[in-house]
Amino acid sequence: MDEKGNYHEEEIERTEICPRCAYNLTENPLQRVFVSSTTTLNDIKPLIQQGEGLQIEFKVIYPETDIKLAKEITAFANTEGGKIFLGINNNGEIIGVKGVDNLKGKDNLTKRIRDLAEKIKPKVDISVDYVSETDIYIVIITVRKGITPTHEYEGKFYIRFLESSREATPDEKMRLYLDLHEKKSKTG
Repeated sequence: MDEKGNYHEEEIERTEICPRCAYNLTENPLQRVFVSSTTTLNDIKPLIQQGEGLQIEFKVIYPETDIKLAKEITAFANTEGGKIFLGINNNGEIIGVKGVDNLKGKDNLTKRIRDLAEKIKPKVDISVDYVSETDIYIVIITVRKGITPTHEYEGKFYIRFLESSREATPDEKMRLYLDLHEKKSKTG
């Protein structure tokens, strides 16, 4: 407020500092990481019962094909993020994934999924978790919504629509770019 009683807005430089390590998050924002405490099939059954949708996808086996999984990961990153459950059929029946009953099998599959995710540009943020009960193993790939909604795999953009993933139309692709440009304009 000035001497005449008028209010004036001032731009204040805001700085966000990590309370644990004092890292300046304003200059280099970190991607948020979600840690799952899921340990048994009973923990994920409520998610499975919801069925496939905007943020949930079921795959019976992997590798069905790398291309199909890459499209799903890309679509989730471009839309709202979500979880891909490997070892569950489209009806929500738990089938399980073979070959991940030991550490080497889990490491090999995790590496394969991460190598596949590295082919998506710009980089996507995923985590791979294993849930087991007796001899049944489920793999959960958690894909976080991308900072920019313009992720592509092999030069193509994919989006999540209802319970499926598909290539974005030219209009949808343009809207993704316009939304990104508008967000950048607002943030400076």
